[in-house]
Amino acid sequence: MAKDSKLIGHELRASKRQKLKAAIEKKAENIANTYFLNNDVTAGELSEHYQNIDKKLSSDFTTHTTYRIARQGFLKAVRKFNKENDCNLDEPVVPILATRDSLTIDNNWFVEGSKVADTWLEAIKKWENKLKFNANDYVSYFIYTSIMFGGLNDLKALEALYNWLFTDRKLYAINTPDRNQNNDNISITNINVVIPLEIKDEKYGCKQHDHESLTHYISYVVDDVSLLFLYLLKDVDLNKRKIQTFDKTIKQLINTHNLSCQDPNKLHLSHLLRYANFNWRQLPGSSIDGATSQVLLGQLKSTSIPTEQ
Repeated sequence: MAKDSKLIGHELRASKRQKLKAAIEKKAENIANTYFLNNDVTAGELSEHYQNIDKKLSSDFTTHTTYRIARQGFLKAVRKFNKENDCNLDEPVVPILATRDSLTIDNNWFVEGSKVADTWLEAIKKWENKLKFNANDYVSYFIYTSIMFGGLNDLKALEALYNWLFTDRKLYAINTPDRNQNNDNISITNINVVIPLEIKDEKYGCKQHDHESLTHYISYVVDDVSLLFLYLLKDVDLNKRKIQTFDKTIKQLINTHNLSCQDPNKLHLSHLLRYANFNWRQLPGSSIDGATSQVLLGQLKSTSIPTEQ
């Protein structure tokens, strides 16, 4: 960082805030280190030792901001202690500073989203002029329409859907009758096809008795367009040795429609997945809110809040 004498305005204020934060963090780290020297934290209840340190931090740092920074210094001290003493003490929690949620709709959403939406017209023209479809085409277009119309924009969920194609393809037909009609009459227009998907997740999901990792369950309601390609796949004998991989399928869709993907190793950040909701959020009858659309992108796991809140 440049010397303070060369900084002006907001740069000087930012420099002072950074120095103050570092001083608070260092002081809190010294408090924790001093306690570690005078007490054997590996003996007795660790929570009692942490509470004693926290009482000291609470008395020395009275505001929410300074206390949060102090807890960061506490965390550094614990990590340093673990490294130097080759132990594994639990890391203390650092309070999260509440911030305003970022907008889910901005200028990029309109500009880049319209480009992604236009790929649907390109796909239709391609299908009209294509004389023969192979198994790779069916799989690729099934994934594409699930992104564009099914709202399945979570990369892990899409991969689970891809893998589902190579199983016995268990699915459910659910009758969702119109409220204005007689519920006793079952109409084909009211039948929705639901595909159960399972995703292994280290942080979110349900724990099974015979597995250490968590399993995230998703019920994918197949849209009408994707259902057409799923029907075409009903008699196709798929073999992973003959069908291109999932990553290659997504990359091919991105390249075919000339969409942006800055990092090939981070397909979830490609414009195809990030801005496909521009298309399906504007479909007739779509009334999904912005927060839930982020869940379908995989950026959030749930829109619910704890009962305490």
